[in-house]
Amino acid sequence: MELLHKYRYHFIPLIFLGAIGLWPSFKQALEVDNSLQAWFIKEDPALEAYFDFQENFGNDELVFLVYESPQSALSLEDFQSLKNLEKALESHPDVADVISPFDLRLAPQSIFQNQGPIWLKMDGQEREEIQKNIDAEPFYKDQFFDSNTKALKFLIRLALPPDFEERRAEILQDIYAISDDYIDADQAYFGGLAVIYEAMNSLSKKDFSRFLGIGYLLMFVLIGLIYRSWQYIVYALATIGLATYFTLGIYGSMGHRLNLLSTLIPAIIILLSVMDVMHILNERSKEKRGTDLKTAAIASLKSIWKPCLFTSLSTMAGFLSLSISPVLILANFGIYAAIGIGFGLIFSFWLGLIILPRLHPKKSAFVASQTLVKLQDWVIKKQALVLSLFALILIWAAWQIPSLVVDTNSIAYLPEEHPVRSDSKKIEQLMGPYMPLDFSLECADGYTTQSPEILKALFRIDSAAEQMPRVGKMQGYHELFRAALQDRYGKNWRRGLEKESLLAKIASTAERSAPEWVRNFNRPDYQMGRFVLSGELVSAAKLNAIIAEMDSLASHHLGDMAKVKVSGYQSLYGKIVNYVTRSQVRSLGLATLLVFLLLWLFLKDLRLSLISLLPNFFPVIILLASMSALGIELDTATASIASIVLSFSIDDTMHFIWRYRSLKHRGLSLNEARRETIGHVGKAILFTSLVLFVGYSLMLFGELKTVIYFGSLTALSIVAALLSQFFLFPILLKNYDRPIKEVRND
Repeated sequence: MELLHKYRYHFIPLIFLGAIGLWPSFKQALEVDNSLQAWFIKEDPALEAYFDFQENFGNDELVFLVYESPQSALSLEDFQSLKNLEKALESHPDVADVISPFDLRLAPQSIFQNQGPIWLKMDGQEREEIQKNIDAEPFYKDQFFDSNTKALKFLIRLALPPDFEERRAEILQDIYAISDDYIDADQAYFGGLAVIYEAMNSLSKKDFSRFLGIGYLLMFVLIGLIYRSWQYIVYALATIGLATYFTLGIYGSMGHRLNLLSTLIPAIIILLSVMDVMHILNERSKEKRGTDLKTAAIASLKSIWKPCLFTSLSTMAGFLSLSISPVLILANFGIYAAIGIGFGLIFSFWLGLIILPRLHPKKSAFVASQTLVKLQDWVIKKQALVLSLFALILIWAAWQIPSLVVDTNSIAYLPEEHPVRSDSKKIEQLMGPYMPLDFSLECADGYTTQSPEILKALFRIDSAAEQMPRVGKMQGYHELFRAALQDRYGKNWRRGLEKESLLAKIASTAERSAPEWVRNFNRPDYQMGRFVLSGELVSAAKLNAIIAEMDSLASHHLGDMAKVKVSGYQSLYGKIVNYVTRSQVRSLGLATLLVFLLLWLFLKDLRLSLISLLPNFFPVIILLASMSALGIELDTATASIASIVLSFSIDDTMHFIWRYRSLKHRGLSLNEARRETIGHVGKAILFTSLVLFVGYSLMLFGELKTVIYFGSLTALSIVAALLSQFFLFPILLKNYDRPIKEVRND
C-alpha cells in the first residue's frame, strides 16, 4: 500500500487519457436500443430463423393506424383526408407500403381486364351507396372497418434499411407527424411492435437520466448526514463518477446501447461502489486523533483492502453468473455491472490514497456501537424465539414459492396510463385482436400454396383457430379463394375447392387484382407462404400456449403436405419464458458456487465458509416468496435479482467474518470476537444497508415496470439480508463455530 501511495499521482495522466479516449463511446452508450439484437445472442437459431423470415417476407414490424370518426368514416371529408394521408405515408422513403381500403380492387369483370374496378370510389357516390359497396364485400370490410364503419384501419409496413434499429424512433416520429397533418391526433390510434419498442426505448432513457441524478443526490445527502464532512462526500462522488464513466465508456465501445436492464447499471455502480467507500471510512474512523494522517490512512486502507477485494469479487461473481444466460440483455447486464463494481473498488482505493491522508477521521453519526452489541447479546439470549420466528417465515415462503409464475409481457412494462397501452386497448375495442402472430408454411414436393389439398387444410385450421381464446382473425392467401368462392357459390363455397381449374383461375385473377396481397402471403414460386393470426397482446407464456395449439392443428390437418412453423418477432418473444427459467436456475447455481469458493479461499476454513453462506440464502428465499405472494412474475427484469441479492448480501457477511476471524487469531474468545466485531463492523453494515435500501427504493418512482420491480424487490431483499445478518448469523456462529485450537474456548 505504501508503494501505491508513493506513485498515486502517476496514475492521473493515464486516467485522464483513458477518459478522453472513451468519451465518444460514452456518448454512444447513452443511446437507447431495446431491439431484438439487444435481447438475443447473435448465433441463436431462433434469431437466425427470424432473419430468414424477414428475407422472404420483409419487415414484420407493422404499424397499425386506426382512425375513429365521431360520426362515420364514410364522409367525403374523412375519405379525402385519409386518402391524402395514405399518399403522404407511401411517399416516405422508410415506408415499404401502406395497405388500406382505398387501393383495393374488385375481381376483374372479364378475362380481358387486367384489373377490376376500385372497391371504394367517392366520385358521385352518396354515403349510403358507399356503405352498400362495403357491405357487399364482407372479406374486405372485415379487414379494414369496424362493425359500424366508424373506424378504419391502415397497415403501414416499414422498410428494412440496414440502420433500421437506429432510426426506428425517427421513422415513427415522421409517421406521427404526417398523421397529425391530415387527421385529428385524438382520433388516431397507433399500435404494433415498432410502437411498443419505441415507447420502451423512450422510457428507458428517461429512467436512466432520472436515476443517475437521483443516485448522486442520494449519495450526497446520506454521506453528508452520516459523516458530516464535505470531503467525504467528494471522495464518494468522485469514486462512483469515475466508475460509472469508465464502465459506460467500455460498454459503448463494444457497440452496446442502453436498454431495459442496462439503464440500471449506473444505479448499481453508485450503490455498490459506495459500500466500499463506507467500509473504508468506517475503518478510518477507528484511528485515534493525533496519529499521523498519512500513516493512519495507509494503515486503514491496508487493513480493509482484503475484505473489500473479496466482497467486490463475490458481488462481481453474482453478476457475472448472468453471463451464461441465453438472453443477451441479461448476459450483458451481468458482465458490465461486474466491470462497474470492479472499477468502483479500484477508484475507491486510488482516491483513498490521495484524499484520506489529508483528512482527520470522523466518527459516523446516529448509531452507537454499544447499541449493536446489546442487540446481539439479546439475540443470543433469545435464540429460541428468534429461530422460531425465522422458521415460521421460512414455512410461509415454502408455501408461496411453488406458485411463482415464470412469464414476461412487454407491453405490461409500460405504465397503465401510457398512450401506447391506451391506444392498443382502443384498437382492440374497435377492430378486435390485432397483434400479428406469423406462421410460415413450406410445401412438400408436389404441392404449392395453391394446391386444393393445402387450401382445404388451411380452411380447417382457420375454422379451428376461430374457437381459440385470445385469437381474432386468421389472415392468409387462402382468404382470397374463400372470398371468390363465396361470391360464386354463396354458403356452399367449399364445393369450389374440388375444381382445380377454377382455383387456378382465381389465383390468376388474384395476381392481377390484388398483387400486394398475394406477395404479402406468398413467395414468388408458391413453395412457401405465410398466414397470420391476429391476437391479443398477451404474455409470452400465453403466446406459447397459442403457438403449441397451432402447431398441433397444423400437424393434424396438413400432415406431410407442408411444414408449418411459427415465425416473426413473436416467435422470439415466446422463447423468452424458457430462456428466463434457464437464466434463473443457471445464474443462481453459478453464483452460489462462485460465492462459496470465494468464501473458502477468503477464510481458508470450510466450516466457517458454510456458516457464512447459509444465512445469505434467507433474503433469496424471501425475495422469491414475496414475488409469488405479490403476483410479480419471474421475467427478464426479475430473473437476475436472486443471484444479485446473494452476491451483495454476502458482502456484509465477509466484512463481519474477516474481522471476527482476525480477532479469534488474536486470542479473543468466540463471544468476545462476536461482540467486538458487531461493535465495529456493525455500523458499516447498517449504514451500507440503509444506503442500498434507500437507493433501490427510489426506483419505485421509475416509469418502466422493469425498473420498479427491480428496485422494490431488491430493497425488500436488503431488509431481509440485514435481518439475517443481525439475527440469524450470530446464532449460527454461536452454535456451530469452533475456537482455534490454541485459543481457549468460551
